[in-house]
Amino acid sequence: QQPRRHRGSVQFHCSVPVVPAMARRQRVEAREMAALLTRLSLALAALLSGCAAQPGIRFGYYDKTCPGAEGIVFRETARIVRASPDLAASLLRLHYHDCFVQGCDASVLLDSADGSPTEKDAIPNASLRGFDAVARVKDKLEKACPATISCADLLALMARDAVVL
Repeated sequence: QQPRRHRGSVQFHCSVPVVPAMARRQRVEAREMAALLTRLSLALAALLSGCAAQPGIRFGYYDKTCPGAEGIVFRETARIVRASPDLAASLLRLHYHDCFVQGCDASVLLDSADGSPTEKDAIPNASLRGFDAVARVKDKLEKACPATISCADLLALMARDAVVL
């Protein structure tokens, strides 16, 4: 594609017709990207929390204990991102801030119970958003599979899906 000059800057113009075959390929690529991001998120979570050698951390971990978990998370995250597209980046940032301090333990979701500050109250976390979205998805998961999906894993799955979406 040849660049077009426009007011002193170079811009590229490209128009690609969308055909059904391309749309199908893009959906397949999105699913593959989602699977890759899940693996990377879980590996990152394992490394940051110091439990990389534990046998339970792997892709598809909840397939037997809660077979619909990843589908529930994806559908709810899609609804959330569709309603407020800027929350996609916020969910990724929420996951990052959770993992940065002492590993991916969902401690960024905890509210103060006795007046002592929590990770959620820290100055770098003051502008975090998406807590209500995480609570909404957690409620759906608890109805489907009570006491099965950890909040740390939920943050990783939602961040993955938000990036894909």
